[in-house]
Amino acid sequence: MSDRVTWEKCPKCGAPAAVGWTTVAWASGEPVEDEPTEIDCTSGCQLNSDEVQDAFDH
Repeated sequence: MSDRVTWEKCPKCGAPAAVGWTTVAWASGEPVEDEPTEIDCTSGCQLNSDEVQDAFDH
């Protein structure tokens, strides 16, 4: 389950896609690092976890 969601462009088709982010590091009780962990493209594109990481890991 994601901690937050952002809308991004799907790397496969360019359609809007909801990207789920999971917090992986905390400092003083605040999230300081997160990773993209899931995607839901409005066009139905399927991406594996490596593709999601490569496309959205800033």
